[in-house]
Amino acid sequence: MEKINLVITCYDGARRQKYNNSISNLKLQNFSLNHFKHSISQVTLVCTTDSDYSNDFLKQLDEISKSDKYQTQIIYRENIGASYGSFNHVYTTYRQEFDQYIFLEDDYVFSCDYFDEILLNKMFICPQAGYICSYADKTQDIHAAISVGMMSSHALESILQAKGKLAFAGSNTYKGLDGHEYAGQYLFSRNFLDLGFEIYDCSEDYDAWFFSCEDDENTIMCFSEIFKNKNLMVPTQIFCDLLYSKGLPIQQSAFLTSHYNYPTHSCPVKHLKFLDNYMRSDLNFVDVI
Repeated sequence: MEKINLVITCYDGARRQKYNNSISNLKLQNFSLNHFKHSISQVTLVCTTDSDYSNDFLKQLDEISKSDKYQTQIIYRENIGASYGSFNHVYTTYRQEFDQYIFLEDDYVFSCDYFDEILLNKMFICPQAGYICSYADKTQDIHAAISVGMMSSHALESILQAKGKLAFAGSNTYKGLDGHEYAGQYLFSRNFLDLGFEIYDCSEDYDAWFFSCEDDENTIMCFSEIFKNKNLMVPTQIFCDLLYSKGLPIQQSAFLTSHYNYPTHSCPVKHLKFLDNYMRSDLNFVDVI
């Protein structure tokens, strides 16, 4: 059996998105990991903050670590390189102790049984696969645009041997974007492509969801030409609606845009039934929903 390390990068602090609650994210991670069936060997929580960790944040980390379904490790580190810097830290710590690594930011959760097997099967059948993400932008400078997904330890070790580290924003520059949020996506993707590994996504089989706050407008977006009503990994903000509302209003009221030159369905987040509950740090999701 393949040994898989699920790495969740966790940030305890103010977010640029209005609807992004660190405590709620951890509660939903805990619910997802214990509700859905999987064979994850280890869950590694990599935590950063720009001040002191809150008691509620630490409490939720403790709750996740109590599970008997998987081993848990918690790492606290300086906030350098954002999520990609945290993933680099984890891989250089464990390296080939695991066969596969799953990269998940705390505001994304898995939403179906056997999510690890789904990613693993795609990794095995896709030629030269090094990285299976939720959505890859193939229009120009191919990169993992929705970056959560699985990476092979073989590919990561090859990168580390060749480059000495996994490049991320702040450690390298990409076309003058250093410091820009997209620099991390491009740089991290180039790690694989430069060494001949391919990046694939899951958008042919599963809806690729994104929670956007561009231009101060909060929007839910789905990068696909048609809705499949199949979900693998989704933003925490829409997780409850998908589970308990039999789908999202976006599927009935969306409009097609040319966002970033590829098909995108989007609608305002005001249609989300559970969003206000999501923002309540005192909410017990399992009891209330």
